[in-house]
Amino acid sequence: MKFNSPALLLPLTILAALMVVASLLYVRCFYGVVDLFKHFKIPPHVKPAIGAFATGLFALGVFRALAYFGPEAQTDSLNVLSFGYGILQKLLDGPFHHHLIGAVIVLGAIGMGKILTTSLTIGSAGPAACSGRAWSSAGPSAAPSA
Repeated sequence: MKFNSPALLLPLTILAALMVVASLLYVRCFYGVVDLFKHFKIPPHVKPAIGAFATGLFALGVFRALAYFGPEAQTDSLNVLSFGYGILQKLLDGPFHHHLIGAVIVLGAIGMGKILTTSLTIGSAGPAACSGRAWSSAGPSAAPSA
């Protein structure tokens, strides 16, 4: 790999700055949701259900809000409920049928939506959700023995 285009540094610098802002937003949103759910005086096992319900409502809202850009944009907006790899693969494969402004709005909605939906689902359950997720991804050998 060879560096041969100094003009590429400007858009990459802008992208890096946007990622810094998105990272700060993610951390603030996540811990804001954790703090919000700490104040709810309800049984702990109900909190993740509320987070999941709020996540579904948010996804439905994004789906309805992107109706102006057509049914494909609405379908793409549902990536806020998954890993989001589908929309990224669609971008890499080439047949992305949104115009530039529509694409930026759809991708921005998915990016911001992923921040909020992750915060709602994991943040509502507290630290147990994070550690359980880590154990399940590491396999049964990583789980603490009883």
